[in-house]
Amino acid sequence: MTSITVEGSHRIYRAAERGTLQLTVSLKGTDRDRVVRTHADLHNEVAAAVRARREAGAATWYDAGRISVWAYTPDPTQKHPKPVTTHRASSTIEAKYADLAMLADDVAGFSAREGVAVGPVQWSLTEATRTGLQAEAAAGAIADATKRALTYAEAIRPGGGVHLALARVIESHLHGAGGGGGFAGTYARGAAMAMADSAPAEITTPDLEVSASVVAEFQL
Repeated sequence: MTSITVEGSHRIYRAAERGTLQLTVSLKGTDRDRVVRTHADLHNEVAAAVRARREAGAATWYDAGRISVWAYTPDPTQKHPKPVTTHRASSTIEAKYADLAMLADDVAGFSAREGVAVGPVQWSLTEATRTGLQAEAAAGAIADATKRALTYAEAIRPGGGVHLALARVIESHLHGAGGGGGFAGTYARGAAMAMADSAPAEITTPDLEVSASVVAEFQL
């Protein structure tokens, strides 16, 4: 009996269903009390706007992080023998949007706000979609491995009548083959990310990749 061991892989692409918006609210100045007060007002205003998205169903969750305040005094120089202390206040706010049209509107809106920086949008699928695609990718990887093994089997025993029996399947990363292997993470392709200081702020919903890779052993 002859053993044939091959790799099989399969990739599926699906449009992103969720987008996580990352905002940084940051202010600085020489008057600590004013910086803290103004930042707190802006932070609360932005957090309230994001919370309203969740309450309306446009976002599935949101989180308003803690406010950090610190001071920085540069070293004295000949030109500035008495450097001024700068006070900074910063906080982060995140929300995962199910309504991607609303997400695009908010990226544009928040990007125009002074003191608010918009980070890259983190794209994802729903858990149900991702789980279903993982199962589909696994089946596709087995089918790909079977097709490859059949090619070798027909070369070994030309003339037809080849019968293969699947003996073992291992995810590639456990076998030590290939790059990554198993169920790969969800990756975006062709995505235009919203970045701080972009003008104008635009986003494009990307396709996300779900893939599987296996090593399969067949008996001929």
